[in-house]
Amino acid sequence: MLLSLEAQAIQIAFLSRTHLNGNIESLEPNGRYVHVAVKHKDKWLQAHPYYGVILSDNLEGLGKIEEIFEAYPHLEINELFLSEVLGKPYNFISLWEDPSTYNCSKLIAKLLDIKPRPMIFEESIWGNRFAQFRGELGLSPDELFHEIQSLPSSKKLLHPDCIDHLRK
Repeated sequence: MLLSLEAQAIQIAFLSRTHLNGNIESLEPNGRYVHVAVKHKDKWLQAHPYYGVILSDNLEGLGKIEEIFEAYPHLEINELFLSEVLGKPYNFISLWEDPSTYNCSKLIAKLLDIKPRPMIFEESIWGNRFAQFRGELGLSPDELFHEIQSLPSSKKLLHPDCIDHLRK
C-alpha cells in the first residue's frame, strides 16, 4: 500500500509553462500541463528533470502552478513508498513497469494507484522522436489532471500563485 491513513487529503499541483512567444507549452494536443507534484508535509514530492525524485521546498523553474487539487481524504504518503522512490533518476520516457526511473506523471500516478494508458506521442507535436514508444503504458500530466479532476473526492483549491492567471 502506497498510502496510509492520516487526517488530511493529498494536495496535487499541476504546472504549466509558456514559450517565449506566449504560447502554452503542450505535451499533447490541447494540453496545458508540463509538470505535476504532490505535497508531502511541507515539501513537494516530484520527479525533477535534473535531480530525479526529490522532496523540495518549492516548484521553481518547472512552470507556474495553475491548479491545486485536494483528493484522497484521510490518506497520506507512505514512508515506505518514499524510501523506494527518492533518489531515483528522472526519465522523460520512463516505462511504466520499470521501477528504476520516473517522470512526474508516473511518480504521482503510481503513488495514487491511477492506471496508465497507451501513450500516443502525437506526430503533430513530437514528430517521430518518440515513435518507438507509441503504445507503451504511461500518462501525461494532462491525462493525470483529468483523472484527478474526475474523482468524487477531488476538490480544487484556490492557490495564491494562481490568482494572476485567473484574472486574465
